[in-house]
Amino acid sequence: MKIKGTILIALFLVQTITCIGISNVKGQTTSTQTWSPFGPRGDAFLFRIITSYEARLAAFEADEIDMVGVLPADVERIRKNRPDAVFMETQAWGSQSIFFNMRNWPLSDVRVRKAMAHLIDREGYIMPEILKGYGLPLYTVIMPTLGSWFNPNVKTYEYSLDKANKYLDEAGFKWDAEHKWRLDPKTGQTLRPIGLMTTTQAAGPNPFAIAVYFAKQCEKVGIKIQHEAVESAAVRTRRVRDVLDFDIYHWGWTGIGPESDWPFRFFHSQFDCAKVPGSWNRYGVNDPALDKVLEDFVNAPDIPKAKEYLFKAQEMLQEILPWVPVYSTTGITAVSGKVKGTVYSSVPGLTYPLGRNMRISDMNEYTPELPFGMTLRRAYVDVYTLNPATYTWADEGDILDRMYEPYTIGDPKDTSDSTKRIPRFLQSIKTEQVEISPKGKATKATLSFARNVTWHDGLPVTTRDVDFCIWKLGKEQQFYRYSDKWILDTYKTEIIDDYTMNIYVNSTGWFTWIDLVGGLSYVLPKHLWETVKNIKAAVPPREKHPTNPDLSMLTGSGMWIMKEFVAGNYVLSVWNPNYYMRNPEKGLVFEQITLPASIYDDESTQISLKLTDYLKKTVENGTVKATFQLDSKVAKEISLSHKGGGTYSATVSGLEAGSYKILLKAEQGTKYGKLARSQTTSFTVNPAWQKYAPYLAVIAVVAAAVLVYMKKVKTKK
Repeated sequence: MKIKGTILIALFLVQTITCIGISNVKGQTTSTQTWSPFGPRGDAFLFRIITSYEARLAAFEADEIDMVGVLPADVERIRKNRPDAVFMETQAWGSQSIFFNMRNWPLSDVRVRKAMAHLIDREGYIMPEILKGYGLPLYTVIMPTLGSWFNPNVKTYEYSLDKANKYLDEAGFKWDAEHKWRLDPKTGQTLRPIGLMTTTQAAGPNPFAIAVYFAKQCEKVGIKIQHEAVESAAVRTRRVRDVLDFDIYHWGWTGIGPESDWPFRFFHSQFDCAKVPGSWNRYGVNDPALDKVLEDFVNAPDIPKAKEYLFKAQEMLQEILPWVPVYSTTGITAVSGKVKGTVYSSVPGLTYPLGRNMRISDMNEYTPELPFGMTLRRAYVDVYTLNPATYTWADEGDILDRMYEPYTIGDPKDTSDSTKRIPRFLQSIKTEQVEISPKGKATKATLSFARNVTWHDGLPVTTRDVDFCIWKLGKEQQFYRYSDKWILDTYKTEIIDDYTMNIYVNSTGWFTWIDLVGGLSYVLPKHLWETVKNIKAAVPPREKHPTNPDLSMLTGSGMWIMKEFVAGNYVLSVWNPNYYMRNPEKGLVFEQITLPASIYDDESTQISLKLTDYLKKTVENGTVKATFQLDSKVAKEISLSHKGGGTYSATVSGLEAGSYKILLKAEQGTKYGKLARSQTTSFTVNPAWQKYAPYLAVIAVVAAAVLVYMKKVKTKK
């Protein structure tokens, strides 16, 4: 059996790095930062749902949220109203594009799509007039931000009204008598208006403005556009992903980076939403030749070969043109100057950071006034069902990411490199090739998971939860978020124990290992989800946990627990006191421990202490115990009683002579877990006779003197 590859991931106990400086728009930089793998420092996370861009700015100015995306035109306004703000510029692995439904006439004619591609003046209008210079113009479906995975030698469609008109003429779309609109070659009548869907201007000023521009450009070549602004992201998602009720839409994808199979999922016909509603290929790409190249891409034996196939796929996509790329965002985010500990992710080759490293920042953010206990506050736009199996929008993903412990975390120094990912739930993975019948090879992966991760209801997270997600959510029901290639290609799993399992994947390509390391989007608790009859329609935050009234079905394993969900208003999460990587400083504190250094074995004494929490608040409902150990054996255990004001005390007696180690242990129950503190101190019990030793010595001296005197007297006689 040939070993294909092994990676062992060690769980770091302490880790700090130097983080890159972030531009403050006018040359200022943030300070160098360090980070810890333990957290969170904060106590609560408030996600406010604010659909209007202007309202989000106002909330930041009023210090109601800690960060906000800012258009270039509003930077000076924010600087004036929030002089403490730091401005963070970031790039994204994303594409803001004009997306086509290629199933609908006349967009099913590639010449119409190519004509529209020539209508967009990126450098002359969109960049300077709408984006104000913030963004990267895109001309290709696969973006140049993918670095060495990007093919620079493919066909592009520069701005040219003449070329747009030529494509339409060649396709038979003649002008009407007034030379105003094009005629449909199938009917001879005026071509129907083509729908263009976006979000509202209030929610997304830039996409809305680009859509208005694009509609006017289409009119110049005789195509009427019917622009429809739809506020509800849930409605937009249903129309473009589930029922295919659209012609064109304009918003974007984020997170589509290198070392990923997203081109395979987006453009292979097996993921066509017309065949599998709710899948990835919304555009109707159905090209057998492209299918073969994409299959070769994900099944290639190594990365150089995979890049070769992806280069070929890029050439084909630029001819098929399922969407017209417009730009990749360079965002400006205003961050409260009060918030410290934020960590940013960098990627070699990108001018700016990729953005805030969400998971690491969540663990480390604090304010100088509250080193522990702050409420982190964010504003989101598109938050609906919070269903981890079917969610669409990045905003919902951001909230869900905080509820569930990830397999691994991207290294802030290079988020693009899978081999540098930092372990969390997944501790190690070893892969090897195995023979499968009749003649072929597959990948056997042995995964080992952290042993001390628990669900928010206290039960352990085990391989049975992982196995359930693979087979039930992935193989059987193929939910949107459980359709990764490794899941679809899995043909067998073996549970070795609660924390170790084998997964057999019918693939040996370069991407198999990367896909497995990425793991499941979310490991869901089997004991809760296996009883849900209609997972697709579920709204987990509204459905109560079957046994714990303080929890919902959105019971996760991460550092945040969902406490309240008010649709259209806010989501409130609180920190998980039982989090397996909890900050060790975030617990109870022993103050004013009173205990004599020693006593005699015929005496009793008092032990007392004051108990506070990490916020220096007195704890009056705690449980405090003192365990006395002599020669590593427990000699006595006593409970301290609360006397008032957070002071606990007890009487100590009945200990034999010896040197004791005392283990003080305190716990305080909370709604979602417990706080604890352990501390050792020393204590000596002396034999009682020792306290009479000085008197015995005097008696002995006197007795000796008497004997000497009597001897002298006797001698004289």
